[in-house]
Amino acid sequence: MQEIEIKKILGNNIRLQRQKKNISQTELAKIIGIHQNSISRMEKGDFFANASTLANITKALDISIQDLFSCNIECKSKEALYDENLCLIENIKNDKDKLQILNLFLICLNNNKL
Repeated sequence: MQEIEIKKILGNNIRLQRQKKNISQTELAKIIGIHQNSISRMEKGDFFANASTLANITKALDISIQDLFSCNIECKSKEALYDENLCLIENIKNDKDKLQILNLFLICLNNNKL
């Protein structure tokens, strides 16, 4: 899976989860302390947030990191989701972001949030 696909999946999932909670882009941006344009760019798949921002998004939307990266969580086993997320993380180009996101993923896994 290419980095562009990861950005699109992530962006789409942020938008869907945000809309489920009836939160605007502006409201979400204020909650997590970033500019609304950053939310818009993430949702379009034009921008990949760092691990700290992703953690803040999951907290603000009361979701797991899995909810952000999954293509379709309803029909997959936990093992399949784990493998899929490791594949997604491995495709991130920036090593620092990759390590931060991997650590966040492992924390969620250890806390049974996946």
